[in-house]
Amino acid sequence: MLDTLEEARAEVHRTEHEISGSLRVAAPVAFGRLHIVRRLPAFYARHPRLRVELQLDDGFVDLVSAGIDVAFRVGELKDSGLIARRIGTAHRATLASPAYLERHGEPQHPEELARHNCLIYTGLVKLNEWSYEDAQGRQLSVRVGGNFESNSSEAIRQATLEGIGINYAPVWNLAEDLRAGLVRQVLPGFRPPPLPLHVVFQPTRRPSLKVNSFVSFFAEAFDRDPNFAQLEADAA
Repeated sequence: MLDTLEEARAEVHRTEHEISGSLRVAAPVAFGRLHIVRRLPAFYARHPRLRVELQLDDGFVDLVSAGIDVAFRVGELKDSGLIARRIGTAHRATLASPAYLERHGEPQHPEELARHNCLIYTGLVKLNEWSYEDAQGRQLSVRVGGNFESNSSEAIRQATLEGIGINYAPVWNLAEDLRAGLVRQVLPGFRPPPLPLHVVFQPTRRPSLKVNSFVSFFAEAFDRDPNFAQLEADAA
């Protein structure tokens, strides 16, 4: 009943070219900080009467129990019961600080990672198995290990900057560090498989006008962002 009432109110404001109400959004911590919050001024300029409540958590968030309207998920979806829309691709790279590479050398092939200290993000399904595709399209995977792991991508990023080890991460998480020369890409001839970027909704709730407006805005924004725009191979 509340959803129906909210939708009816939104339809009234639609005639005034405005959508109002509250929107509860969930996202991973670093992703939300870097790629949602910084786009909110442009979103509010388009929808000034909408209120966004952003919940950031790198762990699994149950949309129903948390009352979430829409959630961003980076990576393959585990819960097939959700309604999902793919809105981009998170391209990945292997990264390390200049200080780490100066001390330990730079690997020239993924197999050499076994001799390096690799930073393990425990949010990955295969947390200590890194996959690549070479220039000829051949697939290979290597098992890695190291002395630091975390369920926080922010902690893994900081460990990379501190020169603790080598990182295998979405480029969007360290794009500014790459531009500033604080980290360097290693193994440029070996491409990690990209991760899909989805927005997901509760299966029992039809996406409202405000949700559709929010999702459409970010889908357009990510389509223009090279960190998320789908490559031709991904879109095929």
